Amino acid sequence: MDALYDENSCNVEIECTDQDNCDPKCGKQCTATQSGHYFQYKFTGQQFQIYGSINSEFGQIKIYLPNNGVETIDVSQGNAKTNTLLYTSPVYDYGTYTIKVDNGNTNNKYEIYKFAYWPSIKAVRI
Repeated sequence: MDALYDENSCNVEIECTDQDNCDPKCGKQCTATQSGHYFQYKFTGQQFQIYGSINSEFGQIKIYLPNNGVETIDVSQGNAKTNTLLYTSPVYDYGTYTIKVDNGNTNNKYEIYKFAYWPSIKAVRI
């Protein structure tokens, strides 16, 4: 199952707080370097994934989910990798959702490569 990315889609909104280190185009790492930096993503669909980097210089990130839940992911464990899958959400009812990633008010550095989403889990490409 491939995630969809449409640069011209009206169903996607990206926001990040560190404009010097953020270019929300697929293919470029967006880096958060201090407390308070976050990346926020709004999409219409059923499921999403977050891709980023794992590096021993990084720490934990928090993912604020559509159901008001919070997932904490440690992106400092393991061999250094870029453009790797960090998180896959559960399947939600179809709707418009906003997800947010930050470093939990710490100075943990982290990198996000892309957010991907499925408009419909049962859709078939033709």
